[in-house]
Amino acid sequence: MKRLLLITLLFVLYLPLAGQEREEETLISGDVESGWAVGSYVGLSSFNGQSTITDGFRAEWILNKKWIIGWHSYKTKGSNIDTPISSDENEIYMSIGYRGVNIGRMFNPDKLIHWGVEGLIGWGDIDYHQDNSDKDWREDYFYAAQASAFVEINVVSWFRIMTSAGYRIVQSVDRQGLANSDISGLSGGITFRFGNFR
Repeated sequence: MKRLLLITLLFVLYLPLAGQEREEETLISGDVESGWAVGSYVGLSSFNGQSTITDGFRAEWILNKKWIIGWHSYKTKGSNIDTPISSDENEIYMSIGYRGVNIGRMFNPDKLIHWGVEGLIGWGDIDYHQDNSDKDWREDYFYAAQASAFVEINVVSWFRIMTSAGYRIVQSVDRQGLANSDISGLSGGITFRFGNFR
């Protein structure tokens, strides 16, 4: 009987300790500050062994000044990339674009010059075409992932200039004369970012 009373007493004493709430662990803790930014990108990238100008657009949500979650879109400027196929008529060119969800992390964002890393996961398309021709090829779609590092300068509180460099990996390229490695490649450029970074 004494043993049962002792076990019951210990159990009753343990219950308040077991019921104490522990602080929930989260990726982002404390009060969450929220900002936003949009940006215009111009850069240089390699496709099919050629360097070409690319441009793009960014729309981003910024958490606690450090985390970036957004949508990025890039495309070749103009249509001057040679294709691996030829024609007796007009030259055949291709244009390429890719887009996706981007997640990034900035370090020391309040410093005049700071840096960060980001990664994009999405998809893209390849379009073959000829000038002054009605001939049309089926668009080809592929999956894309791009990892980048960047350095950014805080010009004013609502405007920043970012320079970035990264590498793009693609899968599922199924266009005549092209392989995944032809569309994968280095990419780098400058982004002009406007927004509320606080």
